[in-house]
Amino acid sequence: MKRKVITIILASMFITGTITGCQQEKQTVEKTTTSEKTEEPKNEVIAEKSVKATQNKSIPLSDVVSAIRIEKEYRVKEISLTYNKETSTIKTDEKFMDLKKGALTVTIIEGKDKLMDKNNVPNVSLTFTETMKESQDLKIDVTFINEQKNEVKDTVVVKIDVVAENEKSEKPKENKPSEEKKPEENKPSKETNTSGGENAVDNSNSSGGGNTSAVDGNSSSGGNNSGSSGGNTQSEPSHTHNWVAHTATRQVWVPNIVVVDDYETQNVLVRTDIICNCGAVFTGGAGYDTHAMNHVLAGEPSNSTPQAIYEQQSVKVGSHEEDHGYYKDETYTDYTYCSDCGARQ
Repeated sequence: MKRKVITIILASMFITGTITGCQQEKQTVEKTTTSEKTEEPKNEVIAEKSVKATQNKSIPLSDVVSAIRIEKEYRVKEISLTYNKETSTIKTDEKFMDLKKGALTVTIIEGKDKLMDKNNVPNVSLTFTETMKESQDLKIDVTFINEQKNEVKDTVVVKIDVVAENEKSEKPKENKPSEEKKPEENKPSKETNTSGGENAVDNSNSSGGGNTSAVDGNSSSGGNNSGSSGGNTQSEPSHTHNWVAHTATRQVWVPNIVVVDDYETQNVLVRTDIICNCGAVFTGGAGYDTHAMNHVLAGEPSNSTPQAIYEQQSVKVGSHEEDHGYYKDETYTDYTYCSDCGARQ
């Protein structure tokens, strides 16, 4: 009996230890999993791997870059867009934009009151003006900076596939001259030949010279019939073109000249302190007269030294003009075409 009791106690202890160990292992795994899921925020650019764009049709940069993530205490200092060996630069600190015009034209989106949207992506549009046989790289460099002037950079490359702009009208057809039917040769009919030829011979042989005029008359009649038959043949009417205007879209620069103030840092005199020969310092000279009188009443010499106090301040030194314009789409007629045959002019 004692053996059974001891066996039961030992089995209970073994089962309890096993359950406790499993629970501890489970808690350790859960803690490890939780710690692995916790990620530190970092400065990075979230962008598409590839984008298809239509030639000469603007798309917002947010279609290419969905978001720019910023680590705590950092901000976006500069964004550069490089395409086909040309770089457009946006400096957010200085509110300065060096936007290029070429294979990639970067412009400010009209109507936006802020430079950056809620995802920290600049409110600019991209227009690709040339089609390429293969996809081209759009390199996007973003520089982040914190209050300690520490800089961090992140770069992404997006493949851009530029397709040609689709034309609204069909391809023009070749303007071939219409084939006109050639008029049939002026040949007398067989019946005319029979009546005018055989009968005339028979009459001339049987009747002699008196019927010769009849033969001539029949002959001339046959000639008249054949002439009228040839004159009745008509050619098809010529084609009349129905000219229609074909329109296209181009970008036109709208200038906006603004005056920008220029500043520089200078040492500016803010006050003059008085230092007494006893070592007392009077800010801006306040209270020195009373202090000096006390020295005189006490029979002590009263001497002082002025000390100029300067501070570095940003001072306006002039101004300059900048063109803060933008591009807008303009519709124009590039050619006209016939809606029936496709001929252009």
